[in-house]
Amino acid sequence: MASLEDIPRVLGSVEERVRKLVEWVGGKIERKKWSNEHLQAKFGRRSARRIVEDEDTCYMNPCLDYMLVMLESLKRNGLTTTFLVAQLKNRFLDFDPVHMVVECGIGGEGRYVDFRTLNIVEIGRVPFVYQREGYECKKIVRMNGMILSADDSIIDVNEKVKKYGITIGNEDELEKQVAKLQRDNSEEEFQRYLSKISGDIKKVVVVVKA
Repeated sequence: MASLEDIPRVLGSVEERVRKLVEWVGGKIERKKWSNEHLQAKFGRRSARRIVEDEDTCYMNPCLDYMLVMLESLKRNGLTTTFLVAQLKNRFLDFDPVHMVVECGIGGEGRYVDFRTLNIVEIGRVPFVYQREGYECKKIVRMNGMILSADDSIIDVNEKVKKYGITIGNEDELEKQVAKLQRDNSEEEFQRYLSKISGDIKKVVVVVKA
């Protein structure tokens, strides 16, 4: 069974370290088509420790899982970390989705890590600014990454950010998000996803933004 002890120790500049860890996380945590039962039981309910042990995530909306594991990987490599939660608005959704990003650095040199869409991961200079067509960013909450442990799930994270007026994992919002994923969870959608990434579900495309 995989464990957090498998997280590699990396060297180099901040950007080089981040890239190596992104490639490890993306390769270790495989995107899969989950059953609706798996979505109900696992989506948003696992900690970084459990995600690494399971070695998988849903191919839809994987940023929640990836960012918890990425945060823990960066901390174990001695980088300072800031965990970002962006609360979004989309007029076609009956809930406010969230997106998670990690900013990190050493000695004044900082980068952000953003598991965006499909299999694309963006690395850029801090501070992170959310930009995606069709979504309005209502607010971004930044918190010290050290307040989150390897055993915190998204529901636990919600308890730590709700004082900022943002909800990311309470049962009501989580159920709405899971219900949408279950509606979209068809073989046709999965095949469409595979065609967009040229069929290689294990590949991570790293984009470095100047």
